[in-house]
Amino acid sequence: MALIQTLTVIVLTLSMYLVNLPFLQRVSSRLTTVFCVICTCIVYLVLSLAKTYTMYVLIYGVAFGCFIGLGYMAPMKNCYSHIPNRKGTR
Repeated sequence: MALIQTLTVIVLTLSMYLVNLPFLQRVSSRLTTVFCVICTCIVYLVLSLAKTYTMYVLIYGVAFGCFIGLGYMAPMKNCYSHIPNRKGTR
């Protein structure tokens, strides 16, 4: 279980930087969030078909972490675009 959690957190952190890619800058935050929710549901479906523990760890850790990271950063990108001069200030 610790292996799955560690891999998920690592991939989640790395996938948050994908929001800065040029093609994701042109996509709306709503569309990105809906895409991530649908893909997360698909990941759960694929997890039910995993035959080995290694496959389960890789699917859950990599795919789930990636889509959750992108899903969390979509609202952040929206906030940054609407309030560009107050990033992290009170």
